[in-house]
Amino acid sequence: MVVDIKPPHTAQSLAAEMGLASERCEPMNLWTLRKTCTGIADSGGRGLHIYLQYSLLLSKY
Repeated sequence: MVVDIKPPHTAQSLAAEMGLASERCEPMNLWTLRKTCTGIADSGGRGLHIYLQYSLLLSKY
């Protein structure tokens, strides 16, 4: 998802405010047997790119 950034915010300040300054991974979920991670990625100046990814079933990721 790409979020538009309006002044006075910057990509870094908005990410820090949302608690996404670095990638966060949750422990493996016992119901789904997957680990979920959230973070931000460079969107080439088009806003703040927020991602959510999950591991493959029972992977070591």
